[in-house]
Amino acid sequence: MMEIKEFIGTLEKKNFSLAVENEKLILKGDRKKLTADEIEDIKKNEFIINYIKERKSEIIQYLSQLPASYPAERKTKSVASIYPLSGLQMGMLFHGLYDEETRAYIQQFGCDLFGVVEYVFCKSWNHVLQCHSVLRSSFYYDEFSEPVQCVYNDVELPIVILDYRNMNETEQKEALKKYEEADYNKGFDFKAVPLMRMALIRLNENQYRMLWTFHHILFDGWSLPVLLEEFLNAYELLISGKPLQLEKEDRYEDFISYLEIRDKEGDETYWLNYLKDVEQSTLLPFIRSTAERTKVAGKFRSEELQLSTATISKILAYTRYNRITLNTLMQGVWSYLLHRYTGCGVIVFGTIVSTRPDDLPNIEQRVGMYINNLPLRSHMEEESGIVEWLQNLQQEQASSRQYQYTILNDIQSWTSVQGELFDSLLTFENYPVSDDFFSDQRRLSFRNLYHNGQSNYPLTIIINSIGQIKIEFKYNSNLLEETHVKEIRQHFENVLLQIVDKANGKLKDINYLTSFEQQQLLHGFNSCEVAYPKHHTLVSL
Repeated sequence: MMEIKEFIGTLEKKNFSLAVENEKLILKGDRKKLTADEIEDIKKNEFIINYIKERKSEIIQYLSQLPASYPAERKTKSVASIYPLSGLQMGMLFHGLYDEETRAYIQQFGCDLFGVVEYVFCKSWNHVLQCHSVLRSSFYYDEFSEPVQCVYNDVELPIVILDYRNMNETEQKEALKKYEEADYNKGFDFKAVPLMRMALIRLNENQYRMLWTFHHILFDGWSLPVLLEEFLNAYELLISGKPLQLEKEDRYEDFISYLEIRDKEGDETYWLNYLKDVEQSTLLPFIRSTAERTKVAGKFRSEELQLSTATISKILAYTRYNRITLNTLMQGVWSYLLHRYTGCGVIVFGTIVSTRPDDLPNIEQRVGMYINNLPLRSHMEEESGIVEWLQNLQQEQASSRQYQYTILNDIQSWTSVQGELFDSLLTFENYPVSDDFFSDQRRLSFRNLYHNGQSNYPLTIIINSIGQIKIEFKYNSNLLEETHVKEIRQHFENVLLQIVDKANGKLKDINYLTSFEQQQLLHGFNSCEVAYPKHHTLVSL
């Protein structure tokens, strides 16, 4: 439980202190160590102001009980900072607390490593934790008027080292799978730091399996290769006998401060106008009607669509020629299918957008939750040209960039739609993966990488464009049947190929059905033949 002494310790880190004078609580700052901007920032810090207001009497009582000679330096230094959550962090916290069995937003990254020195491995990862404040954060949700994240100074990453060398290959595979599932199902206590753990499993004399389980509330997909690169660099230095140097700490608090001072005045007007013709939720028709479709626990499975090299070349040529992004093309495919599945001229689904501000220093190397989940609305008219329709989608996305920080719950509350706006999500992954990950020039490199996780939506479509184009349909098997997802995958491929083949086509020219489904429509459902006894007349029948 968050204690007052931890809050006081946070103030001290900022060179502020609390004092009781004439039964009043006074916030004081050390002007010798503070800049004018830091003094102004503390006046605008809503968390600190609200904390003092809400717990004023308790703080006064606590301070009054301390001996007059009690030195400030001896007060707790365990807490480095306390501040609010970003919008998407709030959403992930909600789903994690709503039903602990859902395991929504728990992630696992695994890979094989060769020639690992175990103590160097552990020291390298703990160095990475010291570089990024968000990795040392816990989340308190019932202590204050709003949830907060608390950054601790000294945190050690739990690393389990296991030895599977006495097992044969089959036994190892079974044991690895069992361990992964058990570790995944442990979940996380949001108040316990860190919200990640590591396992290093020895498979033979030279090969290890690294399993990293963490909660997505800490950081986005872009951050993952950043952290892996830092780990490799730290390992390389240590194994070479060179000292580690802690650079200036990457503070996620900087981004939260950026969000707090951002001008939000036009957000509601923009989103109301953008969604003005959305009159109902866009829900997958394959799922039984239930208000809990985005909050249901279940076993998540996936179907993959792997495109050939020739098809990928054709797709990339199409996007270049028509000046649209690959992301826009994929959004267009899913928009078209939702129009057909629901029969609605206006549909909406979720998209993940980057919220890394260009004016935050070193933004590409920062680690944290720098993404947001926003609604994408599509309007379709049969006579519209395919290319023009896609270009319009892209233009609307571009115009929304200054409003990309808006919290999804706020957007939903501004519309007239009851309940969830959508139940499907499309995310585009194009992270900066360094070739050094696989370089034989390093003392340590990664092999056989894999990354698993799930959202709270019944269906998430993940477009991965790193090296190739892979499309994954991740679904909650408690809500969606496998046959339906296989159909969606086939429909997605059909529409994608038809779009790139119909350079001057219109939306009405696209047919998403498979050849089998078309045959069923043309012949199967129209067949009126019925077998009847040969010796009976029509009248007697």
